Amino acid sequence: MARLRAVPSFEDLIAQLPEGISQHPLAGPPPGISYVDQDDPRWVAPSLDPLPRRSIEDATAQVLLVSAPAAVGKSMFARALANRTGGVLWDLAAFQIGSSFLAGTIGAAHGFNETGEIISAIGRGEFFIVMDALDEAVVKAGAANLEAFVQDLGKVLSDIAPRKPVVALLARAETAEITDLLLDEMGCIPAHYKIEYFDRDQAEEFLDRRLDQREQPYHRIHREPYERARDLLFSKVFAALGLDEGDWSELEARGFLGYAPVLEALAEYLDQPNYVALSNEIEEYFSAAGDQNIWRFLASVLEGVLDREQGKLRDNLPTSVRTGLEQAGVLNDVYSPGEQRRRLVARALDQPQPEVSMPAGLRQEYEEAVRQILGEHPFVGAQQQRFANVVFRDYVLARTLTEGADLEQQAVRALVANPEFRPSPVLARFMLELACPAEGSPVFAAADFPVLYESMRAEDTAGESIGVSVSELDRELLVQVVSPTTGHLDLIMKVDEGAALEVPRRLARILQ
Repeated sequence: MARLRAVPSFEDLIAQLPEGISQHPLAGPPPGISYVDQDDPRWVAPSLDPLPRRSIEDATAQVLLVSAPAAVGKSMFARALANRTGGVLWDLAAFQIGSSFLAGTIGAAHGFNETGEIISAIGRGEFFIVMDALDEAVVKAGAANLEAFVQDLGKVLSDIAPRKPVVALLARAETAEITDLLLDEMGCIPAHYKIEYFDRDQAEEFLDRRLDQREQPYHRIHREPYERARDLLFSKVFAALGLDEGDWSELEARGFLGYAPVLEALAEYLDQPNYVALSNEIEEYFSAAGDQNIWRFLASVLEGVLDREQGKLRDNLPTSVRTGLEQAGVLNDVYSPGEQRRRLVARALDQPQPEVSMPAGLRQEYEEAVRQILGEHPFVGAQQQRFANVVFRDYVLARTLTEGADLEQQAVRALVANPEFRPSPVLARFMLELACPAEGSPVFAAADFPVLYESMRAEDTAGESIGVSVSELDRELLVQVVSPTTGHLDLIMKVDEGAALEVPRRLARILQ
């Protein structure tokens, strides 16, 4: 088992950054630029791992580069960094990056007559810029404009030669590595840190802060039974991982329980008024499930949330509708986990809600009740393709791709093929578990290979990447994947007659 080494804290990093940062007024700034004047109550500071030869102490760095796998919390980190330093936050997803970007954006944000003074302040270490969402900007602008953007940044900073980092850039691993190399070539060596998964104390604090946002903070009111339920849930995770209970030094444990979207899902599961009953449910539910992979374990947690939502709807249906459904013998079938997943996919894709089998006279009132409760569904959010987080989103999408009807699968493939869709590693994890037979390799439609590949790549960390090989069988393809996080995988891809295995554009260049 891989073990994590000790890493510096967020506070250690702040202590290495410039002090006395000045906040120049914003003069009608373009969208995406702001100062952050307060802490996010949900924020939990992660630990940081300096890449070799890339820590602030090892070099007179002018750029702070922060990388992480998908959905680890880079944007929240960026906001906290801007708040603590007094720096200005730039959301690069709102811009078209390219040449002459730094000076031009400073002028647009603060007034062009202030550009020279602010550049001088940057050189003195008195002005700090936090640039978030570099990946999203690259999706919009392309790789050539990324190079032009980095060259512009490197040239300006080389000319003014600040003694400490005055720009922070946040990106996923691949984009961060490219940026690191480009800056290095220009003689502008960045300090490169990787956001680590949470340890136990951080994970417990994360759960507390998420549950503090609920209308009734039952976890504070009933503290002891809450902690028993929480710790029991943790122990089930360690059992599913095959690890000694409570050994958070293992990378496998931190990579799951320390992953922010997983903790958000567990927080939803722990949002209950009766923690004694919840502890009993955890014991019964997961004992009945038996031995299972950790991602199947998480799928069980999410199915438990969907089961609760089904019961919640049944308990709140108008009496006439409830009685009618009971008489028709379908009360226990409506708003099932499967129906909820279909409705969530339709909502995310702006498609009509699916038809449900029931007496015609009950349909209108039933749909009205569903419409009200679906908008408050724990899986629903304003972002992430209208899901609350990537775990909820990717579980629903994975279920659809492995079990859904053809038209539903086609719609989901179109969604994830959109360049603006930001895959997370959770999608591949769920797909691999849900498609895995009792014996043998997971089997997928060839059309799902791009989905799997891009999702696996989202788990890459700096200095690590995945390898792929493809061999042809009889109307099937054996795809072998070697990943630093998932190990060696053999996947069977079924190819329709006359069709071919579609590969992502980036991989196609490698295979040519």
